[in-house]
Amino acid sequence: MTNDLISVITPYYNDQEFLYDSIESVLSQTYQNWELILINHASSDQSRSIAHSFKDKRIIHRDLSINTGASGNMLVQEGLAVARGKYIKLLSADDILLPTALEQLFRAAEQQNAALAFGDMSFVDAKKNPLGITWFKDREPANQPEYVYLQRFLEGASVFPFAGGLIQTDALRRIRWDCVSVSVADMSLWIPVLLNRGKVAFVNEVLALYRTHQGQMSGVAQLANIKKCAGLEDMQLVHSFLPGPRSVELLQQMLPQSSFAGRLSMEDTEYIPFVMAHYFATKGVRPSYRLAGRLALVPLLSDPIQRDKIQQKFGWGLQNLRADMLREPLYIYNSEEGNAKNASLGRLCYFVVRKLLWLITLREWRHRRQL
Repeated sequence: MTNDLISVITPYYNDQEFLYDSIESVLSQTYQNWELILINHASSDQSRSIAHSFKDKRIIHRDLSINTGASGNMLVQEGLAVARGKYIKLLSADDILLPTALEQLFRAAEQQNAALAFGDMSFVDAKKNPLGITWFKDREPANQPEYVYLQRFLEGASVFPFAGGLIQTDALRRIRWDCVSVSVADMSLWIPVLLNRGKVAFVNEVLALYRTHQGQMSGVAQLANIKKCAGLEDMQLVHSFLPGPRSVELLQQMLPQSSFAGRLSMEDTEYIPFVMAHYFATKGVRPSYRLAGRLALVPLLSDPIQRDKIQQKFGWGLQNLRADMLREPLYIYNSEEGNAKNASLGRLCYFVVRKLLWLITLREWRHRRQL
């Protein structure tokens, strides 16, 4: 087994309290064939000086002219643009790798031909004091089949320990990027890899320390802001699932309760996008999931050829979507003074779809006249 290059990507912004430990943990790895890409997005404290105090030639520095906020995947893209490794290790500036992390993750990925590898992660406080919690023991168990993790993602659960992860570079380059979300940013990376039949390997040892502190963008201190963005980020998460897995087999494993999925033969891959969107529209665990599913159905039902195929295959069409909207309206509200509260999102969707139906009918009427 060759020792292929691993690219560690660490963005930082005003992380002077933690950055030294994070960089030092990479330099202390037993696996030495790595490059460390440090991305400074306009820090105003001593973080940049700390980063440049390390003189190892394997460290690559990138300075951004503006602070991009917490759009983590945008920063991953910045690192990926210069990364040369076979694998990518994403490491937050406040997290710490234990000495054998890269070695064990690399070995697991190579031996199991896995696109993703995860080691366990221990939660510590800002001073690195253990909190007595690990990811695999207290959050999500390791060594489950890939479709089980996809089912958990469908429920909105974050199932993999970010600090303990390794991802194949080629798999990362193939995904559709969500550079807006914060709390579901890492999930939008893992889901497309699993949908493309990527395997997951696990190391049942703690390989990383995850600090919990007030400054985290995804921490408890930011819960109010996370809630404000949850609707959009939920819809982005649904977008990560569309158009669905490549195979009917995986779709049926993911959605054993879906009668539509159960009707498909292994050759019926053209119907996967509809079944996936229909699942979210009717079974999504949150209103924002169901709204995203309904919106994903609109272009499928707007195409006359696809619409007819769906109607013939499943006996389901525009009238069913309209009935679902009326039976289960979805609501939104704006808390700003003077704006409408508790406006019916289902009603808004109804008028949008009605307008689309009118346009489709008009187009078909014109087409018949031309004939």
